[in-house]
Amino acid sequence: LMSWSQLSVHERTKNLLDIIIVMIAAFLVFWVILIAPTLAAEKDADFLTIAVGVAFPIGDWALIFAILRVLFSGPGLINPVSLLLLALAGAGQVVGDALFFTENIAGTYVAGGVVDSIYIVSMSLLILMIAFQLAPQPERKLGRVPGDASLPQFGWAVYVPTLWTAVAYILLVWAHSHSLPISFEMLAWAVGLILGLTIIRQIIVNRENARLNQRLQAELVERKSAEQSIRKLNEELEQRVQERTVALTQEIAERKRIEATLEQRVEE
Repeated sequence: LMSWSQLSVHERTKNLLDIIIVMIAAFLVFWVILIAPTLAAEKDADFLTIAVGVAFPIGDWALIFAILRVLFSGPGLINPVSLLLLALAGAGQVVGDALFFTENIAGTYVAGGVVDSIYIVSMSLLILMIAFQLAPQPERKLGRVPGDASLPQFGWAVYVPTLWTAVAYILLVWAHSHSLPISFEMLAWAVGLILGLTIIRQIIVNRENARLNQRLQAELVERKSAEQSIRKLNEELEQRVQERTVALTQEIAERKRIEATLEQRVEE
């Protein structure tokens, strides 16, 4: 939130849409791969246990994705070590979520065990990532293009929601001819919602591009006007120089004539 406070309303809206897209797509994937098979094995689990088990992987993935966007939301340099630590922390979160969900449903979860240790290690990696990111950075950029320091430069992170959208669509195509632990109608509605959010985001991007294009056109017109003014001033300056040169030439010739007349009179 501190990082987003410096962004425009459109940038914050796009970030929010990206996170919603990733959360919905991640829920579909986690449900098919992890949650539904575990629930099928433990049909007597209560609703609260299921809700907590589902909230953990979705919430943790949203956290990882939000941190990734924070890294790319400013004009500063990105330390490659930060991305490596973030990837390791994300992998640890996914493994910890899978173990926690399985043990929680089976009733074998014990506080302070392996699962909690994995979470502690993952959060420690996130803290180290913050430390590396806040440390002074060398003059090295990763996937960043120099530009206006006041504008956000997201780099390849902006394509993560698009990748998840593609994953959700592939899952829908797969469900058409294969049996999945989710109804095809529900999956179709979820993918339709993702595509709708993607379209809304693209509309915002198109409007921003239109405004940027208008601003660019205005700057080009202003620049051409300035160039014409400078060209006109240069022409006027050249004309003044020529006129002054002619005047100086005439003055020098007049002085030489006067000097010659004076010399002649002195001789006489």
